[in-house]
Amino acid sequence: MQKLPQERLCEIELSENQLSQVFNQIIATKNHRSTDLDTNYLLDVDLSILGKSWKLTENTTTYSTNNF
Repeated sequence: MQKLPQERLCEIELSENQLSQVFNQIIATKNHRSTDLDTNYLLDVDLSILGKSWKLTENTTTYSTNNF
C-alpha cells in the first residue's frame, strides 16, 4: 500500500530529503500524530475538513479523485 505514494513521488523532481518528508507527511495522516511542526500543520488541515458541511467535503473528495 505504501508503494503507490513512493512511486508517484519519485515522478516529481524533488530532493531525496523532500521526498522523504512528503512521504512521511502522507503516512502521518493515518494516525494524525507527529512531532514535526510542518507535519502538524498538514494534519490540522487534514482534520479540519471534518468540521465542514457534507457538500464541501463531497466537493473536496470529487476534486481530489478527479485530479490525482
